[in-house]
Parts: sequence; C-alpha cells; structure tokens
Amino acid sequence: MSKKPEVDFWEKDSRYKKLTNILKNLKNQEEVDIVFMCVLNCSRSPYAEMYFEKLVKENLDCHKKFKISSRGLIPYEEIHEFTKAALLEKGVTEGRVSKFKPRTIKRKSDERLDPADLIFVTSQRMIELLIPKKYREKTFMMSECTGKGLVDIQDFAQVTDYTEYKEHLATLDLYLHALLDLVKSSMASC
Repeated sequence: MSKKPEVDFWEKDSRYKKLTNILKNLKNQEEVDIVFMCVLNCSRSPYAEMYFEKLVKENLDCHKKFKISSRGLIPYEEIHEFTKAALLEKGVTEGRVSKFKPRTIKRKSDERLDPADLIFVTSQRMIELLIPKKYREKTFMMSECTGKGLVDIQDFAQVTDYTEYKEHLATLDLYLHALLDLVKSSMASC
C-alpha cells in the first residue's frame, strides 16, 4: 500500500483550499464562531473583531449566526487609543468600542478556543509557538484570506503617529475584506 505524500503545513495553496472548505462546511451551521488573535488584544485583534463584525452585519443576511471575538496572549488594560479612533471613523459605534475589554487565553492550552470554527492570527510565529496543536487545523494567518500566502502583520501598538498607525490598519482592512468575500462566496445563501 502506497503512503499518501505529506503536505507541508505551510503550503500556500493547500491552506487556502482548506480555509475555503472550512467556510463552505460552516454554511449550514446554526452558529459560526470566529476568533481573531494577536499578542495584547489591544490593537490588531480588537480592530479585526469589531470592524469585521460591522462588515458581516452590513453584508450578510445571516449575520446573526456569526459570533466574532478576539483574544490576546498577554493581559493588557485597554484598547489602544488609535484603534478606538480608527474604529469610530469606520462607523463602529461609540457604545461598541467603549464596552470592549481586552481578553486573553492561556498559552498552549485554553478550552475557550474549543468552540471556535476559525481562528485568525497575525503572524506565523503565533501559530508555531503559541497556538495549541489541537487548534492549528482551524488557525490561519489573516493574510491567507487573500490566497497569496503568509505575510506577518507587525505589531504596531507602539506606533505613536496616527497616520502611520492607520497605514498598518489598511493592511488589516485588505485582509478583512478578503475574508468577507470568502465568507460571502462560501455562504452565498446562508
């Protein structure tokens, strides 16, 4: 009996195909749970959570079936001021932004990720070092939504210029819109 050839975990085309297959399989689920993760849960992942939540609500009739959240790996006090400002500019309500509190997971083991259907992270290193192995099959880098491979999103929480900060957020916007397009095409009539 011949052994099936092993596919490289990071092989771009197979991971994109896996992502689109997962999305297609979620179409008939009652609830779709998506988690965005970064290190502190103060800049990238809360932005992704709240902006993607808004995009889903505006673009999908079945938006109520989506549970969108975010997590970080290191406890942090509050959301970054620039993230708050950018979300308000995008039309996320003041009430939604002000009620957000950073959340964390335990490294290597956290049952709060069990219900997640998809986990999106900002860097390949997060998957390799911090995401428990049992969750890796449903974990993708945000850049993979474009189908163009693996691109880390640098941590820009220390950026002090709002214009530069928004340039970094523009990359996230690109990935979030690509994810929305994937969701729409996979769940066309959900």
